[in-house]
Amino acid sequence: MRLSLDGDISDGVLGPRALWKPATPAIHRQGYGRWLTFLIGQEAMTNKDEAPWERVTHEPVEANLAERSGRDMSSWTIWF
Repeated sequence: MRLSLDGDISDGVLGPRALWKPATPAIHRQGYGRWLTFLIGQEAMTNKDEAPWERVTHEPVEANLAERSGRDMSSWTIWF
């Protein structure tokens, strides 16, 4: 299933984003952009053909959270 599938209740298809508010996709793109920027900065994204879910392992997630926690950010920004 594509995560970006919007869906519509009138056509009988409800994708994961069907009930999102209009601003939500942009918030998710920004968060993913911060994640990719972190990986690139850590030189952890050496295999650009790697599937997105394969990039999410314990070590880089922990390092990313530690780096973000050291900044003056709201807890919502850190965890999202």
